Amino acid sequence: MWTEVDKRDHYTWRYLIYHLSRAGRMAEAERLLTSCDWLLAKLRTVSLAATLADFAYAQPSSRLQDVANALVLSSHILTTDPDQLPAQLAARLGADGTDSSHSPYATCTQRHGVARLIPRFPCLTRPGEPLLRTFANYPDWLRTVCVDTTDTLALVGADDGTLTLFDIRTGLPVHQLRGHFGWITSVALMPNRMRAVCGSSDGAVTVWDPDSGLPAQSLNGHTVAVNSVAVIPRYNLLLSSSDDGSVIVWEIESATRARALMAHAGPVDCVVHLRNTSHALAGYADGTLVVWDFLSGASVKRFRPHKDSIRAIAVTNDSACVVTASDDATIKLLDLHSGYITYSFEDHRSAVNSIALARNDTVLVSASDDKTIKLWSTSNGTVRHTFEGHSDSVTCIAPLSRSHRVLSTSFDRTVTLWDLSADKTPLANARHAGAVSAIVLANHGSYALSASDDGTIKMWDVATNSPRCTLTGHDGRVTALALSDGDQRLFSASHDCTVRLWDLGTKETVRVFKGHSRGVSSVCTMARGRRLITGSHDRTVAVWDSLNGDSLALLQGHGAWVTSVLALPDDRHVVSGSADGTLILWDSFDRVPLLSIEAHAEPVMSLALLPNDEYVLSASSDGSVHVWDLMGGRSLGSVQCAGQVAALATSVVCTVLAVGNELQLWDVSSRRLLAGFTGETPFISCAAYGNVIVAGDEGGRLYVFDATVG
Repeated sequence: MWTEVDKRDHYTWRYLIYHLSRAGRMAEAERLLTSCDWLLAKLRTVSLAATLADFAYAQPSSRLQDVANALVLSSHILTTDPDQLPAQLAARLGADGTDSSHSPYATCTQRHGVARLIPRFPCLTRPGEPLLRTFANYPDWLRTVCVDTTDTLALVGADDGTLTLFDIRTGLPVHQLRGHFGWITSVALMPNRMRAVCGSSDGAVTVWDPDSGLPAQSLNGHTVAVNSVAVIPRYNLLLSSSDDGSVIVWEIESATRARALMAHAGPVDCVVHLRNTSHALAGYADGTLVVWDFLSGASVKRFRPHKDSIRAIAVTNDSACVVTASDDATIKLLDLHSGYITYSFEDHRSAVNSIALARNDTVLVSASDDKTIKLWSTSNGTVRHTFEGHSDSVTCIAPLSRSHRVLSTSFDRTVTLWDLSADKTPLANARHAGAVSAIVLANHGSYALSASDDGTIKMWDVATNSPRCTLTGHDGRVTALALSDGDQRLFSASHDCTVRLWDLGTKETVRVFKGHSRGVSSVCTMARGRRLITGSHDRTVAVWDSLNGDSLALLQGHGAWVTSVLALPDDRHVVSGSADGTLILWDSFDRVPLLSIEAHAEPVMSLALLPNDEYVLSASSDGSVHVWDLMGGRSLGSVQCAGQVAALATSVVCTVLAVGNELQLWDVSSRRLLAGFTGETPFISCAAYGNVIVAGDEGGRLYVFDATVG
């Protein structure tokens, strides 16, 4: 088999597909390019770039195109973790509603004999959907991006003061520019010359020569943060706006200040050139839009379309209309002559950070703190499409002038390429309307129960990943779940300060436990369900008689809210974790603390028992997971993750951690990371039963995985 070629034979690995194609062996070439074994072996032996290059040699087909596009969609993951290939392909190429864990892309897992998390159902962006590619591996938040006139290069500004010029076609960096002490707030590329311009929170405006990596010009004049820069090639001028309340007009050649525009008070958040005129538009923190003549320095017009800061401005091709975006979560389209507001675009839930007109001004693209990008019709002000894919605030968008594509930056430290004309709709999987805060598995892992910030509890069939029913009754977000009585009863904790007992047969509330003065954050049962333990934002742990609802004890000792509670197998001792980073071991009979440990530097997020043992695992937002012998009062070791651990779960097979966008499979005893699966939204809850793993994310989605441990 070709996969058994000596790994040292780099020529064969790199050029086999090319030679098969030249020899007319197209069927064999296609078989290899759709074989998970071949693709994985080539990723490990050569590179992702070389693997993608093979698809250009093969005879075009829709199947090959889908595989190639799936590889591009996962390129930011496969570049650093090629072993995720089977899971990524299974998550992107499965058919709607089918079990993708048995797809040809997932089954190669067994042959390689290594640990993996394989999604049972398609759960990531598929080829043909609007999201085309993610460029990752940036070390800090990204605030701004622009594209050159050829649509091949993009310039990105990060909060670590770094500018990166990268090739959009390959995702590879061309130049990196360093020198600012503050974050980069705005970038621009000068047409017809290779010069990059940026503004920074350190108050500086810099013109860079990317080839040398050095500043060509430093423009000093602002006293505080620079928020926006705009290049005006026709006049060889540069505009910059600042929190100091000024717009400065710079002469680029001499690097001197021509004038400052300061007839309006307050920080200036953005400035743009009104094309084919000597006018500029400036957006202010008080919601005012001012039209300036940057040659004379005169204020020409002013409007106030918003009550809050104007974050971005876009101008139509004929310069007759202007679009403004604001911290008030609205976008306004107004006539620049009269100031009349034609449309108010209102669908974002948070501040709108960036806007751009596209397709000859027929559509508007917007980016928001609500983590979405929206495509609007400018003819009627309605939303055509909402793009989801970023896991944090979307800070900037930049359209590619020669296609229907846009780039976006985000505080999730990624740059994403989108196709506005894509006609394939994302998977319409059932989901909660809010984040999935907790999950438990019942009936030997055959169904799952999920709690959500939307105040509901859903019961899911794990075999089909479809909801069976929804339990409603809480008046606030549901934070935790616990099963008892052979999985026939369910306890749910909520921010409404109550715990509810549900009969899962009738789907009705049996009892409501009241007593905490603030939201209940955690719940567990002991003594075969006869006692109930709850932790609360009121900093207490409560012990209840679950049969009659009586409060048996209120345990006090934490200095911050209780995040998690766990009953030990002896049905007497309870462990609680807190936002102050401590663990307390309680005697629930004598109602006293036996041990207090400063376990973590940051809040304890989750507790779990190691199967067949009395050792306790604690996970924290400081990225650490500790193993504790609490009865012996000692730590048995720890593992350190590369991000905040939101949740953990254990089974007889494995330990699972939710770490940012990644679900991780660990052997805690040997402190080895066995496998990972990278999603598109942060995982914040998980549960495990044997080889079955169920996880929930910030977007309200549920994921079902089969775990293999080699």
